[in-house]
Order: sequence, then C-alpha cells, then structure tokens
Amino acid sequence: KRCQRFAQRKQSKSKKYHSLPKSKQERKLHVKVANIRQDYLHKESTKLVKKCSLIVVGDVPCKLMNRNKKLAGISLDSGIGMFKNMLRYKAVRAGAIYKEISERDSTRTCSKCSEILPRIGLGVRHWNCEKCGAVHDRDVNASINILRAYRASRPYRA
Repeated sequence: KRCQRFAQRKQSKSKKYHSLPKSKQERKLHVKVANIRQDYLHKESTKLVKKCSLIVVGDVPCKLMNRNKKLAGISLDSGIGMFKNMLRYKAVRAGAIYKEISERDSTRTCSKCSEILPRIGLGVRHWNCEKCGAVHDRDVNASINILRAYRASRPYRA
C-alpha cells in the first residue's frame, strides 16, 4: 500500500512517475501477491481433486471476462484461468475425470423444470421460477445445470 500511495502522489508527466514501475519494492510486492495467490489456488485445487473423482467446470471465457470493466478486476484477481488449468492437470494426474461444459444459460435455466428465464443481471443472486415456483440461488442453480449438461452429453452405458 505504501508503494501505491507513493505512486499516486507523483504527477503523471514527472520523471519519478515514469520510473515507478521499475522500483524494486513495487516489483517485490507484486511477486509476493502473485505467489500468495498461486499458493492458495494450488491448495484449493489439490483439495478438490483429492475429494472428487468427477470435476465438471463451466467453460468461462476468461479473455472475454477481462474485456468487461466490471468483471476484469474480479477475473484477474481470482485467477480463474490458472485455477482451471491446475484442476485439469491435477485431475489427470490423480485419475479423476475433468470436463468443461458450456455455461450458456446455466444461471437462468430452472434446474427443476428447465424453464429459461429472460435475461437477469449479475446483481440478482436469488430468483424464483415463474413456471414451477422454485427458489434458486444463482450459483447453485448454475452448478446443477452444468452437471446435468455433462450427464446429458455422456454416451449411455448399460
């Protein structure tokens, strides 16, 4: 924070301002934050792979998320793409099944009756199905729909 406060006080056309990204202290800080994030993602992905034999993930387009101003900070800070890569190679190594399934309409499709609602904003965390009256949490409903899509895409085995 100290480095960032120092950078904010400098005027944009001064020599000090342009030399800021090269400061050793700031580079060390960014490396430290990146290492903390990577350590956390490694630990969480390892926990998931040890706990689950089937991992189904939505195909979140990270590059598209980074173009959106509101989602870019969250997407880049959380390391979604890095987490998916870690899950993928750790699942293969552990003998678990890892699949990416299309997330299209997964949040607004009712997991009970498969009714598709009109567009709902990102701020809507809970919603009611107009057809069957079921109450849904946005994320839980999406995960149920993604798992259902995976099961539907698998060839039937007797």
